[in-house]
Amino acid sequence: MTMKIPAWVALLALLASGACMADDDVDTSSTSAAPLVVDDEGALWTGILGVAVVPMCWQWTTGFNATEEASLKERVQSIVEEGWVAYTRLYVFWVDCPTSGPEYHVRVTMNKVSGRYNGNTVSFGTKTLTTADERANDPMSRLPGLLLDIDGAWDSTSEQRAMFRGFILHEFGHILGFGHEMRHPDGSPQDNLCYETTEPGGVPIGPPDQNSIMGASEPVGAGKYCQSLAQINRLSPGDIQGARQIYGASATHFGSPQKWSDVFCVTGEECRLGDVNGDGQDDIIAFEHGRFSARVWVGLSSGTVGSHHIPTYFAAPNQVLWSFCASRQSCEVADVNADGRDDLVAFTRGTTTSPQAIVAISNGAGFEPARLWSGFSCLAGEVCKLADVTGDGAADVVVFSQNAPGEVWVQPALGVPGTPPIYSGFGSPQPWATGFCAAGQTCAVGDIDGDGLADAVAFTRGGNARVLVAASTGGGFTGAQQVSGSFCLDGQECLIADVDGDERADAIAFTHDATPHALVARAARVGLKLGSAIEWSPSACGASETCMVGDVNGDGYGDAVVATRSPDNDIYVNPGNL
Repeated sequence: MTMKIPAWVALLALLASGACMADDDVDTSSTSAAPLVVDDEGALWTGILGVAVVPMCWQWTTGFNATEEASLKERVQSIVEEGWVAYTRLYVFWVDCPTSGPEYHVRVTMNKVSGRYNGNTVSFGTKTLTTADERANDPMSRLPGLLLDIDGAWDSTSEQRAMFRGFILHEFGHILGFGHEMRHPDGSPQDNLCYETTEPGGVPIGPPDQNSIMGASEPVGAGKYCQSLAQINRLSPGDIQGARQIYGASATHFGSPQKWSDVFCVTGEECRLGDVNGDGQDDIIAFEHGRFSARVWVGLSSGTVGSHHIPTYFAAPNQVLWSFCASRQSCEVADVNADGRDDLVAFTRGTTTSPQAIVAISNGAGFEPARLWSGFSCLAGEVCKLADVTGDGAADVVVFSQNAPGEVWVQPALGVPGTPPIYSGFGSPQPWATGFCAAGQTCAVGDIDGDGLADAVAFTRGGNARVLVAASTGGGFTGAQQVSGSFCLDGQECLIADVDGDERADAIAFTHDATPHALVARAARVGLKLGSAIEWSPSACGASETCMVGDVNGDGYGDAVVATRSPDNDIYVNPGNL
């Protein structure tokens, strides 16, 4: 069965030399190019662990001032991230072009013009790579790369911004190895007059698609492009499917709900996810909070398909502790001793003699007796989270005071990493930030930029709903930076977790409205920012239900876990990696 994938891949260098097309990109003036083959390793991007790596570098810009240049660079990166990268297992990074050294990059040049968008990549795929010496000896248009003539009014109107987006997506498609739609070998003028210029040689990976971004540019008509950028300025479903066939698919949504338990996390209990036995799959934990002496229950992620361990349910609740995390105390789950297993932490909040942190260490088969890890931690009214902000592998206490100064304190896990690691407590509170996550805002932690250090996150809510991040340096948090606007509105439940498997924490909002759905703003593959909100599920987690996100099946992608509460007390999982 042939998949409906419109893009075709140009996998051999079509030309060794020749003049560039007057109206657009790749030079195809030669008619003696060898037939293209899908498995040409010389033009498809490759990498490690199934992730194709595309190294880009900024070479020069003409006609734009420094502010315009910075804005352009940011927008080009965002378009590529939210377009091709968002749907595939591609990793694209951007640096200034090195002036020496043997490293290969795809150079980017931007030239300000008036009234038009014109691109030139000269070649396809990895054939666009150059070294510093090559760029120094021949810096002009004869070398391949992402060579852009940009209308100076690109950001002046919504129509201009849309055309600019389509222009960048089209040109970057050539960098990935995709040829022009109107030269699709199976194209016919009966479908669209643009296919009159069809030439043999390209290998199709699906049928023609007149809505492909690779057929959008100017001018339109017989023997020219199939659609104008004013009409087509986003990837078509076929473009996405084709790119995924070549470069693999990233997660784009939660799947349909699957029942994993019919008796867990009842009303009044506080529920968390965490890998308590170290098998790589998050389990579910319920804290009773004073009901029947504050017991703690665990349901291990379990299941087999044939001879393979493939989790499909949570095991029956197993009582693992008695009298832990009582009423009015807050309970968290994290690996505080860096042994690969998540532990249980109770913040007493002054309900006993002082605000203490009590820890029960997981031994893989159960939990050791609870011990005092801090005699002064997490006051009433503060928001307390656990995450590794120092980078030693052990979760630290992050305290959001939510007072007028907006103080954020960190109590680092005290110990020595190693085999086995030896950790035994949390240190004294250290001031890491001020003016962050004010009262009424939602505070969270997660590694947004993928550097191995958890960052502080604030959902501001209200009429100006933004996402702010203070990045961890290992010894403090940087100043707050806005990474997303119009995300996490009042009434929504917002979390931080990696849902697309790139080891960067994304922002998730469960809307809790009449048609409850899940929205995701994905962390960019480069830098500290989030992409635009994408619907990740059309139906997930109602207003009276508890929403959680964790990797319960061990595939590296965050799953939505929903506790229905009374009267059914079911647990449903909407799997990720779809």
